[in-house]
Amino acid sequence: MIPTKREESVLWSKISAPLTLTQLETYKKDGLLFFPSLLNEIAQELLPACLVSATNLESISSRESFISEEKTTELRSIYNAHMLDSNFQALIHHPYFVSIARQILGFNVYIHQSHINYKKAFSGENFFWHQDFTFWRDEDGMPSPRAIGIIVFLDEVRPENGPIMYIAGSHLNYYSAIKQPRKLSANEAARHNYSSDTENHGLIDKKTIRNLSKNHKLLTPIGPPGSVIIYDCNLIHASSDNISPFNRCLYLMFYNSCENTLRTPTRPEYISSRNFTPLPISS
Repeated sequence: MIPTKREESVLWSKISAPLTLTQLETYKKDGLLFFPSLLNEIAQELLPACLVSATNLESISSRESFISEEKTTELRSIYNAHMLDSNFQALIHHPYFVSIARQILGFNVYIHQSHINYKKAFSGENFFWHQDFTFWRDEDGMPSPRAIGIIVFLDEVRPENGPIMYIAGSHLNYYSAIKQPRKLSANEAARHNYSSDTENHGLIDKKTIRNLSKNHKLLTPIGPPGSVIIYDCNLIHASSDNISPFNRCLYLMFYNSCENTLRTPTRPEYISSRNFTPLPISS
């Protein structure tokens, strides 16, 4: 794939907190920040509560936003978790995370998407190399990569249980596009693990990944429950199958600028929200 240089900013405000100037410079360069055990420092009570909620949600009857694995009937993800459970709602509305989103994206932000990714022991399947923004742009009409992801570890993330791998600095270029409409169900479209004709369907080919790995660091954050990743929505990432005996449950929260709302969303609202209401700085 021939990359196209990103012209849009990575940092959209001059707000000086909660992230420091050094942290912002790292984020601008690498596209990622990692904070081990952060949730234990800012909202310790939410970590065990969310882990219980993640287990309880598996048995609820309303399953429209449930995504299964491709090869088994195991649960892969639950989208719209913040609309299904008060603990996940509290987490995505936490003032610290909203403040980070506002600092990076520039003032008013809204919830674009949230989901729990289970990646269960022995059966959790891979997510192939991709940039989130590719799908948000080409399938939902998001104008620019003025959005971020914040991931909270609900389980310990270990080298052997399918941690997310990121290619540092890859957010500064566009590497893929959806060149052919994907004739997939919402369930299939949310997996990002199909392997056929990946270049045409928005995933990034193996040759490009090999070439990028020669000149870019591969970052693989691992750490205890409560650790937090903050990443740019255009950063290339992937994760492998989890054949270990250890679960790897994550909660993923995506914030978008209220000046960057979706123009032509085609996927279900639980994947691409149409509620562009700005989040308050506290709740």
